[in-house]
Amino acid sequence: MPNNSLPAMTEYLQMLKDLRDAVAIPIREAFETQGTHAVFGLISTLPNEIKLEKYADWKGYHEQFPAFVKRMAIVFSTADDV
Repeated sequence: MPNNSLPAMTEYLQMLKDLRDAVAIPIREAFETQGTHAVFGLISTLPNEIKLEKYADWKGYHEQFPAFVKRMAIVFSTADDV
């Protein structure tokens, strides 16, 4: 993951936005087609499915990124406006 410089933090913020967008699509589709229960099922599957190769060269990406995906999926699964 990036260091504490302004460019690194800007890149980190962009990664979170990209991740949000990548997670939102399957979460919304599951909610609209299968209901709430399907959304919760995605929490365990999305970390193995979503990859943002743009950030794959970051130190720790392969070890840490699945946890980022899982946390973002949890945030979306508990949002009122899925």
